[in-house]
Amino acid sequence: MFGWFDFTTLGIVAAAIGIAWFIPPLRRYAIAAGALAVVVFTIYRKGKADQAALERKRRDEAVRRAKEQYDEIDRRPDTVDDVVKRLRNNGF
Repeated sequence: MFGWFDFTTLGIVAAAIGIAWFIPPLRRYAIAAGALAVVVFTIYRKGKADQAALERKRRDEAVRRAKEQYDEIDRRPDTVDDVVKRLRNNGF
């Protein structure tokens, strides 16, 4: 998916190519600006990918802990109090 940052980077690179092509005295600056835009874009995307991986890892860990807790509760035999609570709350 393209976001605002992607289109901004593409616009800067396109403008730098246009400036480098049509205004030769500014060619060096235009190439530097285009290269800088690509480098910043790459660093930004790498950071976003790392952040997404970290969030995915945290979510998977939380799901695993919740599943373990549920399995522990599910393995426990029903007590009289559990049956009474279900009957009272229409849990059957």
